Amino acid sequence: MIREAASNAGKTISGYLLDLALNDDPEIHDLVLSPDEQQEVLDHLRVLVEVCRILTRSLPDHEGLNLFGVEALMRRTS
Repeated sequence: MIREAASNAGKTISGYLLDLALNDDPEIHDLVLSPDEQQEVLDHLRVLVEVCRILTRSLPDHEGLNLFGVEALMRRTS
């Protein structure tokens, strides 16, 4: 279906999908998430960003520390 739509639009599949992602119109296609769900995702993302900031400030000598390392460190300090 996508291949045919891309061909009909005279585009490659990648170009067609990229155009859809960049130029989609909610009046034509429903959004996947409701406005409340979008806000919830944004709120959680803000929390994750803040956690990353705190970890970066708190663990300056632990560059490249992965999630498992952070979890282990948190267990030792709690």
